[in-house]
Amino acid sequence: MKRKGYIFEQIADPDNLRQAFWKAQIGKSVKKDVIDFRQHLDVNLMQMRNQLMDGSFHFGKYHYFSIYDPKERVICAADFGERVVHHAIMNICAVDFENRQIPYRVKTNFSCPVSSKMSNNGQDFLALTQFFTPN
Repeated sequence: MKRKGYIFEQIADPDNLRQAFWKAQIGKSVKKDVIDFRQHLDVNLMQMRNQLMDGSFHFGKYHYFSIYDPKERVICAADFGERVVHHAIMNICAVDFENRQIPYRVKTNFSCPVSSKMSNNGQDFLALTQFFTPN
């Protein structure tokens, strides 16, 4: 397995954490926890960086709620600080995850990864639906 070095330092980089904050707050900018985080943005990001670097950042602060459309599901949602860290990780690692050759990976991926073009995925999807749709 090929390894990539210094990823942790890149994830905890202040500029990466700031970019991750802006990505994480999209569509949630009026929520109380996002507003509170933004009011003390520099302090919160520096505290997050220090906790990541010294290993004291704790994951797993979820809140649970149910949705009922079309059937009942229990959703586990991470708190906002954790979402920022998720985005920080993906800012650095997303391309490597997409480029990784997994032996059982399906060639066609409809999840619209960053490196793919939506039009190609759409064309592949249409071709498959025409293939499997009875005439």
